Amino acid sequence: MSRSRTVAVLLGGVALVVALAGCSDPPQGTVTATNSDGSVVQIVSNPAATSCHRFAPIGVTAVMDGTLADMRLYASANCTGTNDYLSTNTSVGGGPGGLARVFRSYAFVGQ
Repeated sequence: MSRSRTVAVLLGGVALVVALAGCSDPPQGTVTATNSDGSVVQIVSNPAATSCHRFAPIGVTAVMDGTLADMRLYASANCTGTNDYLSTNTSVGGGPGGLARVFRSYAFVGQ
C-alpha cells in the first residue's frame, strides 16, 4: 500500500470515529425524583452530561428518566458501586409497601 493511500485510510478512520462520537444523545429533558410517599423531591431539567449528579441528601426511592439519554442510578452519593440501569422515558421504584431501594446519585450512560 502506498504512503498516500495509508494516510487516506487513516484520515477516513479518524473521520468515522469523530462522526460516531457525536451519535450519543445529550440528556435533554427532565429527571424527576420522588420519595416513598410519592411526593416530588427533586426535578432537574437538562442536566449536564459529564458529571455525577446527587439527589437530595436522604436519597430518593423513585426516579423517572424523561431525558434523551439512558442513566445509571447509584445507592452511593458519588456514582460508585453497583447501579441500576434506567432507559430513556422509563422509571424505577416507587412501588407501594415493602422496602424501597434508595438512590443517592446518577450519571448518564455513554457521556
